[in-house]
Amino acid sequence: MEINNFIVVRFSLKISAGWQKKAYGDEENREKWLIHRYRILRDTIYTSALRQTVRPRKLVLLLDEGDAETYEKHFAFDSDLVQPVFAKKGAPYEAGVEYIRSTGLKNIVISRADSDDIISDDYIEKVNAEVTRLVEAGQPFDYIVATHGYRTDGDVIQEIYYSCSPYLSLFREEWDGKNIYDINHEDVLQYAYFPIESARWMQCIHGGNLANQFMNGMADRQSFEDSIRNNKKLIAMQRVSAKDNWPENFGVYNLAFPESF
Repeated sequence: MEINNFIVVRFSLKISAGWQKKAYGDEENREKWLIHRYRILRDTIYTSALRQTVRPRKLVLLLDEGDAETYEKHFAFDSDLVQPVFAKKGAPYEAGVEYIRSTGLKNIVISRADSDDIISDDYIEKVNAEVTRLVEAGQPFDYIVATHGYRTDGDVIQEIYYSCSPYLSLFREEWDGKNIYDINHEDVLQYAYFPIESARWMQCIHGGNLANQFMNGMADRQSFEDSIRNNKKLIAMQRVSAKDNWPENFGVYNLAFPESF
C-alpha cells in the first residue's frame, strides 16, 4: 500500500486571543513574532521533515489569512516541501482540509506537530508501518499515538512517556475531510487508538515556548518502565547531558534559538 503523508502544523491561526497576547503582546508585534517563529520552524520541524526516511508529500502550515504578506516577504525554504494554507476568519481548519482534498490522493496519513518540534528521522516510516499493520489485519482505528519522546533545551535532555501525547496521526483510505485537530490530544484515549513507541518526538524548551517544561524525573530505567506498565499518563526520566545522550535517529540540530523577537 502506497501511503501519502502530510505533516500539519498550526503555525499562526488566531484561535485564542489570550494566548496571542501572552505570545507577542500587542498586534503591532505580530510580524516580528512570525519571523522569529519562522526561524525556529526552519531549524526544527522543517529540517526534520526533510530528513525523513519516508518523505512526506507536504509540510502543511496553517496560517491566518492576515499573515499572507509576511509569509511572502520573509519566509523562504530551500525545497518545495512546505505548503502554506491561509485560513479565513472563523474557519481556522477548513482551508487545510480542502487543500488535502484538492490533491485527489488516497491512503492519506496526517500527522500533527508543533512548529518548534523535532521528530526522529524515521518517524513517518514507523507510523506508516503501524498503519499498514493495522489495515492489513483489518483492525479499525481512529488514531496512532506516538507515546515516547524527549524534551531538551540543547544542553540537557529528558526522556518522556506520554500516553496521550499531542503526536497524533490518522489514516483515511478515502479522504473524508477529517481534521487532525478536531480533538484535544488528551481525549484520544476515548477513541480507538493504538500507541507506538518507535516513532519518537522531541519538544524544544526555549524562551518563546509557552507550554513545554522539564519534569521531575525518575532516577532509574526500571522505575520508568514499571510506571508505563502501571498506566501512568505522563512520566519522565531524569535530565542528562544532551551532548552525551543524544538519541539515535535524530540528526544534529541548531537549538541556539534567539530568546525573543
